[in-house]
Amino acid sequence: MVLCHVSTVLAIDLPKGSDRVDALWKLVRSEAAPGVLLDEVIRSGLSSAPNFVLVGGGAGSQTRVLVRGSALLRVSSPTGEREISGEGVSSWIEQVLDGISGYELQLKSMPAATTFLPLESGVVRAVALRAGSYSTSASVGPAIQAPAKPAAAPKAQPVDISKKMPVSDLEATLAGQTTTISAESLAEPVAPSPAVGASDSSGYDHLFGETVVRKVEDAAVRESDSIESGMLVGPPPPASGSPAPAPQDLEGDHDGHTVMVSDIAALRARRKAARAAAPAPEPPVPTLYLELSTGGREQLDQPLIIGRAPSASRVPGGRVPRLVSMNTPNQDISRTHAQITAEGGTVVVTDLHSSNGTMVTLPGKPAQKLRPGEPSAVIVGTIIDLGDGATLTVCESV
Repeated sequence: MVLCHVSTVLAIDLPKGSDRVDALWKLVRSEAAPGVLLDEVIRSGLSSAPNFVLVGGGAGSQTRVLVRGSALLRVSSPTGEREISGEGVSSWIEQVLDGISGYELQLKSMPAATTFLPLESGVVRAVALRAGSYSTSASVGPAIQAPAKPAAAPKAQPVDISKKMPVSDLEATLAGQTTTISAESLAEPVAPSPAVGASDSSGYDHLFGETVVRKVEDAAVRESDSIESGMLVGPPPPASGSPAPAPQDLEGDHDGHTVMVSDIAALRARRKAARAAAPAPEPPVPTLYLELSTGGREQLDQPLIIGRAPSASRVPGGRVPRLVSMNTPNQDISRTHAQITAEGGTVVVTDLHSSNGTMVTLPGKPAQKLRPGEPSAVIVGTIIDLGDGATLTVCESV
């Protein structure tokens, strides 16, 4: 049975005609939190809970997944593909994955030659589901399994590259262009400026007229010119004995392009004062999280209890812990192995009287074994070793 709505997908192995479907669909459709859905799934007890896969929750690009029993979840990410299964675990596997592009879940085995039908939202009986990059249809949401013959790929159309673009004659093109001038410009012809260098007869002078060559230095604005005139650009000073123009006349004659040296200095002073008065941006608050050797990451926004099949018998400080299961090749770590919390920006690790113990390796320090039941503070970059290849790395993001 598959229940799908928005970004929440619950695949659960229920018998046909089960009376639990209505209650589960009501929670999925209301976009309930993963913890609320989990309580409804295992309400009859953990030992009799059915196989299930729950995908939903998380923040930003993160996705929270829970897998129990023989159900299988294949996840695709930029780093490759990986499988998550609850086989051999008495409770369930819970992980937070970052940046996944798609996934495929299976409650039971399915034939090799299958296709998938689109599913936007609803409840269907199915044994498999794909979403994201695994989808073989053009649907927006996930897709359910249904047999069908694959469609033939469209045949590529050949491209004719024998035709070349026409190349027009440059001289004929320029000669055919005309220039329009006004009658006023014909009344008083302007004498051409003398050329600095010798003209170069290239065969196109009859199109453009006489070539004039000037130096780059002729266009430079020198400081001596601005000091003598008192401005960068502006009209010459009035002649001796002539009356000074009125202020309104100067304003009316202003062309909007004259820039005084004093205006530039005042503008720079205002900009400098504005930058000094701007408040400094607040530094970003760092976020602590754990990188798991089995894949994924866990935010330290609440206490974490880590082990092969962890359980919590008490709530420390009134804060509900999050259970994180880690699978190892030999299943050689304790069921409830260690507790990790973040207290005021400091990460605290406590070994919960595990059978193998817990080793911590601080950056630049030798590894040391924690005393059971005694909290120990660690820093960013510390590696927490639970044994049997299961490690956690304390990380920080800004």
